[in-house]
Amino acid sequence: MEIAIVGAGPAGLVAALQLHARGISARIYEAVGELRPLGVGVDIKPYGVQELDGIGLRAEFEAMSVDAQESLFFNHHGQEIYAERCGTHMGYLYPQRFVHRGYLQMMLYRAVVDRLGEDAVVTGARTVSYESDAEGATIHLEHRDGTTSTVSADVVIAADGIKSAVRRQMHPTSADPKYSGITMWRGTTVMEPFKTGGTILHIGDPRVASMIVYPIADDFEGTGKTLVNWVVEATRDESVEDWNQRGTVDEIVHLFDDTDLPFLDVQRMLRDAHEVLLFPLIDHDPLDTWLDGRVALLGDAAHAMYPRGGNGVCQAFVDARVIAEHLATAADPDEALRAYQAARLEPVNRLVLANRGEAYEVIRRMVAERTDGKPFDDIEAVLPLAEADEIFSRYHALVGMPRPGYRADEATGFRSADIVKTEVLDAEGRRQKALIAGDLDALDALFDESLVHVHAPGLTHDKAQLLEHTATRRAYLEITRGDLDVRVFGDVAVVTGPITNRMRAPGGGERTLAGVATQVLHRTQEQGWQFVSFQMTPYGEQAWGQLPSEAQEVVKS
Repeated sequence: MEIAIVGAGPAGLVAALQLHARGISARIYEAVGELRPLGVGVDIKPYGVQELDGIGLRAEFEAMSVDAQESLFFNHHGQEIYAERCGTHMGYLYPQRFVHRGYLQMMLYRAVVDRLGEDAVVTGARTVSYESDAEGATIHLEHRDGTTSTVSADVVIAADGIKSAVRRQMHPTSADPKYSGITMWRGTTVMEPFKTGGTILHIGDPRVASMIVYPIADDFEGTGKTLVNWVVEATRDESVEDWNQRGTVDEIVHLFDDTDLPFLDVQRMLRDAHEVLLFPLIDHDPLDTWLDGRVALLGDAAHAMYPRGGNGVCQAFVDARVIAEHLATAADPDEALRAYQAARLEPVNRLVLANRGEAYEVIRRMVAERTDGKPFDDIEAVLPLAEADEIFSRYHALVGMPRPGYRADEATGFRSADIVKTEVLDAEGRRQKALIAGDLDALDALFDESLVHVHAPGLTHDKAQLLEHTATRRAYLEITRGDLDVRVFGDVAVVTGPITNRMRAPGGGERTLAGVATQVLHRTQEQGWQFVSFQMTPYGEQAWGQLPSEAQEVVKS
């Protein structure tokens, strides 16, 4: 069986590899004269990585991509709305990875050439039309030197993208993409890593502007810095319906004047852009068939969707495997193509329509509408975690990736503030145990070199002195804490609350000291949360007595 594939994008290249793995001969015809690593970032979901694993490319792919660890959602003011883990960090069997689209395409191209041969990809051959009959299909090509030719095969797979010539002939009334009226500014910036180094950010009020940010290459070109991909969606006075127009951030920087993230200056990131391209936000209306005789549409040619949720490329990978499986096992090519369409068309059409509705990104719109675009005091009162979990879980199930734990009624999303509070309180718990046990190694890791520790009597120790105090005096017998208030400011946390220390007395016996302790911690990449300062104020006589407001609180209680 001979297969002709139109288009050497990721979809067409993976289709060729899937067919080859099943002993089916395939050749790709690509319009451009030379494949080059163009484009910006793509988000490959766990099921996309699984498809690459199935064709033996997982290790090479992971070496060139960034492990996705967490996905964080913020309102226009930089307040966190929701968060979820990614890939294996969520519990999936496969990771989620961020990568430069051009690097991905070139990896697939090299694999095709290595496995199928140098002549497996014919460049400079633009498909302009096709014919199909009961015996097979023929594509008509125009070459860059002005000549023309035809190629006949048992099956033609059209993976020639959102502006597919094959789709235009097959569905002339549904050939042109639908423009949403929204323009995307897509760019890359070389910068220091942020958050975990594998964090994707979803920022903004969609009624004004949206921004997605994620890393796509570590140690970019040996700089030690990260190549970060970002995309901004906003309306524009002048419509943009062509691809790859050069752009500038001047039109969009001001849209994020009020966005304050403690770990990232988004306006500086935009201004420092390595390159900026303009794209229209477009998709295709769902089709009722992807087939015309022995010609089949695949990937964006069949189901171009808004780039929300990161599923366009991944769905094309699934298309490629499914069509190859059926061509390898069905009684004849016609049966195989019908089975491919039956398996893929309806579920992917549902996904196209879901993405028009903003997919899970809708939570940012919901919060903006419920708060009238203003900052909130308590996100749980605006968008309960359980409500957000339900939205995300429905979408993940829609793309064939049900969230681990959801069916067991486990919380699958989280709020970073809750996680940070847990981490900080865990550090405090370890500090208490280490002081009681005299564990100097544990204390050395918990205390920053700049530590200032003020004991209740007013005695001040630096780190070395506190470790000496602990080693020689073993003063702490029991430490009890009450309800603690944890406030977080980026990578700094302040903990305030009651403390009772049962201690050895200098002259023998025991003594108990109670009061309020204030601790400051900062987060480091190497050691996690470390204590910078500790100050205990013992309970005692109030020299000034109660304030009127404090007296009123006592009466009310």
